[in-house]
Amino acid sequence: EEGILQKTYLAAASGIFPEEKSCGTICIPIGKDQKNPLGMAVSADGSLSGCKKAVTHFRVLKEMGDNSLLEVWLETGRTHQIRVHFSSIGHPLAGDDLYGGSRERIGRQALHCARQSFTVPVYTPLPDGIRVEMPLQLRTVTVESPLPPDMEALFS
Repeated sequence: EEGILQKTYLAAASGIFPEEKSCGTICIPIGKDQKNPLGMAVSADGSLSGCKKAVTHFRVLKEMGDNSLLEVWLETGRTHQIRVHFSSIGHPLAGDDLYGGSRERIGRQALHCARQSFTVPVYTPLPDGIRVEMPLQLRTVTVESPLPPDMEALFS
């Protein structure tokens, strides 16, 4: 069900985005890569095996050297979606050698789930358990995680 779990990612993409592209949406279907059995690929015409709609939103937060720190959120959740979409527009993630990124400055994909929000029932702790509010009421819980040191080093 939409809206129950929301994730925000931080990604270090190769290259600097033009000012007019400092935020945007990538809406290109993704399917299985015919050339690489481990990978996925974009398919503008939807002809790839298992091809499905994929929508990625982003905003540039910071630029330094040849990397851009992006805030990324998804409408769809396809395998390797963020990695494939940014590679398809010429900005592969740093460290993501499967999709064209360089491992020169970071030894892994520079992708980090920075925030997750989800809903849980409102409840009251009791000595022998919990009492869930009825009718069911929900509250939102948000968990955040700072940028890891290896990704932070790309921007310092």
